[in-house]
Amino acid sequence: MSFLPFRIKSIHQETSDTKSFVLESTARLEYMPGQFLTVIHPGAQNEVRRQYSFSSHPVLDKYPVITVKRIANGEVSRWLFDIAKEGDEIQTLGASGRFTLSKKVEATVTIIFLAAGSGITPIYSLMRDVLHFHQHIKVILIYSNHSERSTIFLSELQQLQKQFSEQLTIEFLFSNNRNLMRARLGKTVLEDLLRIYAPWPAKTIAYVCGPLDYLKMSHMTIHAQGL
Repeated sequence: MSFLPFRIKSIHQETSDTKSFVLESTARLEYMPGQFLTVIHPGAQNEVRRQYSFSSHPVLDKYPVITVKRIANGEVSRWLFDIAKEGDEIQTLGASGRFTLSKKVEATVTIIFLAAGSGITPIYSLMRDVLHFHQHIKVILIYSNHSERSTIFLSELQQLQKQFSEQLTIEFLFSNNRNLMRARLGKTVLEDLLRIYAPWPAKTIAYVCGPLDYLKMSHMTIHAQGL
């Protein structure tokens, strides 16, 4: 099996439990927005591999970036978050994954991105691709978090909203919001948002990334609305 080594060029703290790792390598890495990088834990007794989505864009960004949320029982995420430092080398298996833009994108009028927590990581890369290279498509992001403080890429998303004000609409949902219609994304809230943002279901595509229960609820509701 062919391994692809990277050096950690820099580390950026996104939230209290999330960091982004800027990587560089002498070998060329080819990846698509929405794909992930398989990272190998160097100190594990038995080889441990985990997949982390690219938050970077292969054309818009000079270096590939993965964004990692620290999981309490996550062996690899704890190593990256607590121990790995700038200049360290990490071993990977390169890029893979099928969470990429559909070939039907040119016939699409609207793309709705739904993300919860660290599910924004691949969504962020996909969004930037659509905004820069498919400007005929209306982009809607429905992004769920506990609070503004825990929201990964909050300032970057707000900047995108200003830059692409005619193309991009973002619905930030915070579970600590007293307004229940702008708190947790349940079936009723999602149905209401889809009625607003997906008036032409046949020409709308949805991408969803988040915890399992969130995925199940979103998929059921989206399909029921004809997307």
